[in-house]
Amino acid sequence: MIDPRTPEGRLTLKYRGYSTEALLFTLGLPTLSSGRDYISKSDLIQMVVDKKLSETPRSNSTTC
Repeated sequence: MIDPRTPEGRLTLKYRGYSTEALLFTLGLPTLSSGRDYISKSDLIQMVVDKKLSETPRSNSTTC
């Protein structure tokens, strides 16, 4: 189940509305017609979420 309260959950829900082609473009992968192996849309979304989270700088401070 996707938890929209987490950064991962929010990004996952955001990218579920994207087309497969947009996800491929975001990842810099070729289209299926270009000889790429099949990757499910769920896996593509997870790859994009992982990429976006790794690009986001983490704050070292804690807030109450």
